[in-house]
Amino acid sequence: MPKKINHKHFTLDDRIQIQISLECGMTFRAIARRIGRHETSVSREVKKHLRIQKTNAVKKDKDGKVINSMCKSLLKSPFCCNPCKRRHIVCAFDKHIYCAKSAQKEYEKLLVSAREGIPPSPPGNSLPPSVLPPRRFCGGRSSN
Repeated sequence: MPKKINHKHFTLDDRIQIQISLECGMTFRAIARRIGRHETSVSREVKKHLRIQKTNAVKKDKDGKVINSMCKSLLKSPFCCNPCKRRHIVCAFDKHIYCAKSAQKEYEKLLVSAREGIPPSPPGNSLPPSVLPPRRFCGGRSSN
């Protein structure tokens, strides 16, 4: 019997598949089917790990006033510049890129920090009794 795989977290391979699929112009639904996940999970992954690459280009209107605008393609799915043909050539907007390796690094950093726990309080600065966990009793004796 094949072992069930827990799909709680994206792997580096999943993230690489997402990046490649975005660059090919695939939808979140198609990407999700490809890696065996829900399309909402893929969408959240992309939005959470976007990298913004600033450009030095300045957009101005007819009167010479600086326009602080965003590419209209970023307002709709897939919310990133990966599939855009213009991103390497003439686009003057800041680029929103999904990168699998940087997404994996962010995930690993978050995982390590989450496992560190709560730092101990300094000596003489104990928690008030209302914050302490309740004591459990085993056979008439306290377990604490």
